[in-house]
Amino acid sequence: MARILIVDDTPENLYLLEIILRGNDFETVTATNGKEALAAARTKPPDLIVSDIFMPVMDGFTFLRECKQDANLEDIPFIFYTATYTDSKDQKFALSLGADMIIVKPIDPPDLVGKIRSLLEKRGRGFLPSGKLEPTPDEEFLKGYSETVVRKLEEKVHELDEVNRALSISEHKYHRIFEDAVLGIFQSTPEGQYTLVNPAFARMFGFNSPQEMVEAVRDIGEQLYLNSHDRSTVRSMLSEEGVVRGFIAPFRHRSGKTIWISINSHAVRGEDGRIEYYEGTAEDITEKIEWERLYRILTDQSFVGVYLIQNRKFRFLNQSAAAFAGYAPDELMGKDSLFMIHPDDRKKVRTVSRRMLLDGVTTPEEVRIIRKDGTVRWIMMTLNPTDYEGRPAILGNSLDITELKEAREKLDLSRDMESSILDSIPLAVIGLENRRITFANSDTTAVFGWRPDELIGQSTRILYRSDEEFRQIGERVYRALAQERTFTDELEYPCRHQDGRGILCRVKAARIGETLQDNRVVVTYENITELIRTKEKLGQTNEQLQRTLSSTIKTISSLLEAKDPYTAGHQESVSRLVTAIALEMNLPEDRVQAVGTAALLHDLGKIHIPSDILSKPGKLSDVEYMLIKIHPEVGHDIIRNIEFVFPIAEMILQHHERLDGSGYPQGLSGEQILLEARIIAVADVVEAMASHRPYRPALGIDAAMEEIMRYRGTRYDTGVVDACRRLFLERSFRFEEQHQH
Repeated sequence: MARILIVDDTPENLYLLEIILRGNDFETVTATNGKEALAAARTKPPDLIVSDIFMPVMDGFTFLRECKQDANLEDIPFIFYTATYTDSKDQKFALSLGADMIIVKPIDPPDLVGKIRSLLEKRGRGFLPSGKLEPTPDEEFLKGYSETVVRKLEEKVHELDEVNRALSISEHKYHRIFEDAVLGIFQSTPEGQYTLVNPAFARMFGFNSPQEMVEAVRDIGEQLYLNSHDRSTVRSMLSEEGVVRGFIAPFRHRSGKTIWISINSHAVRGEDGRIEYYEGTAEDITEKIEWERLYRILTDQSFVGVYLIQNRKFRFLNQSAAAFAGYAPDELMGKDSLFMIHPDDRKKVRTVSRRMLLDGVTTPEEVRIIRKDGTVRWIMMTLNPTDYEGRPAILGNSLDITELKEAREKLDLSRDMESSILDSIPLAVIGLENRRITFANSDTTAVFGWRPDELIGQSTRILYRSDEEFRQIGERVYRALAQERTFTDELEYPCRHQDGRGILCRVKAARIGETLQDNRVVVTYENITELIRTKEKLGQTNEQLQRTLSSTIKTISSLLEAKDPYTAGHQESVSRLVTAIALEMNLPEDRVQAVGTAALLHDLGKIHIPSDILSKPGKLSDVEYMLIKIHPEVGHDIIRNIEFVFPIAEMILQHHERLDGSGYPQGLSGEQILLEARIIAVADVVEAMASHRPYRPALGIDAAMEEIMRYRGTRYDTGVVDACRRLFLERSFRFEEQHQH
């Protein structure tokens, strides 16, 4: 990796060159002048030098001459990288000193890197001439050096003259701006005297000239501020924050009238940190204030609500805007603008405000407000972006449209019939008024057999088999529609086909309008006769499957009991108790059946355990106990591929888990354990303690109750334990004696 010495007194240039060269796999060393660079080169000679020319301490020309006079450095390729010495005479002088290349700033990084690589390759191949030059007499060097430097100094002097000329023009322009500015410009002392004001500032207060004002005003706070404490406020802000922006206050004009001024100012501090003077600008906003007062008068007479919001707070409201919500304007000033928006509409208002501020999109929106008395009203609001006191704000107007909205809804009633019909197709759709048919769709024929025109004007009694059925369904439907907009029922209602045969229909209805005052409703009929027949057949099939499954489960349970005669009847007893607990806890019937089934199979996994371990009268060894502990997983694996409606396999897997995580096999805790598994866990413990085991006699129900109460809420589910205790203590539940040995 080639090592390059970079020399430049400008940190930015030095950093940029370093980044470019390092990014192209060069090692770099840096120096800020020729003297530093010469020391670095002599310490460890680089492979190439890139140097600026115009530098302090030792410039580039002197640095190059020193290198060429040093036997260890004379052959190192040397590039001048300059933006100052770009004249052909400068370049000729540089080459005469032994420079290999002059690169004029700026240059594209790839071109710069390419030139450096090219120079290094030539050196590597020996194509560069020997760096050793004939010693240049000091007189010749000094002559060339002086001519070059003097020429650059003349250029710099010329540049300085140009800068001074531009500065003079700038000062003249600033003076003209100061004198001709429309805004008032001032400087004042912390003690309250003006040291400098422009003509606009003097005219603002009625003085003929700046000099007259400076001489006349000896105490700003007392002579000009209408309220002297405003001056104190400004001074405090300048002292603490250093700046005042848009401070509005009333001032005293020379004529005695009141004028309103907006001040922007900042404090100028000396090197010791103390405030030396204030300077700033002032704008006469008296006319603006008057217009705002007039605007308030006009808006307060308007029936349209007008309000200004900034930082989500009300900065202005007219009488109408506040009255819509039942407030006076001063009750809402400074409050959060969303507090009276209905909670369900606040997100909508935020979205509209954000879109308006970001995209300038303004569209009327209908939202609800909550009045001071708690009632709800509808308003139409329009929001527009604006500027208030130099900061973004929202100008809104609103109109109470509650009555308009109610009128609109009444007009929409005529469309409700069509909407309800379209929503009900392809069922039989019948429109009614006082239970007489006013409309029937084409699908009515498919359900009842009558053409629509045959039904118009008829009583709906024609659709039912008897007066009693007609009366019962009418009462049920109309009673529901008096309370709710729609009537939906999953019951099957007996109806009559045109040919006289009975059919079963599912009936739905919707009232037309907000109330049932005119008894106008839309009713849909779905013929579910065949569906009911199919369901009955499926029910019979399911019952047969349930009987088969139950028989299979009992057979499996019997096989396990045959292997472990000492615990015969355990699973059936646990299942009985589990079923009773589930019923006591008011679980749905299907979940009760499911947990009972899981209980019958909960120890199915013990079928893989040798009989001598299951019936061992003494204490189990660690290995034997480990075999016992995997029986929930084995049971789970045996039936996991059998499709049950409920997760029977998971119930079996979890029946030895405990609420506090101390169970097995997964160490589950709390709600991670299925409720059904928690029920089986309690029933399993109670039945086991109440029954005889090979290694101990039965401990009895009292001991079992004491056990589950001891760990109620820690190992065992509180609700399950309480239900189990009620069964034994209040419901007289008992295990069958033959299973208690």
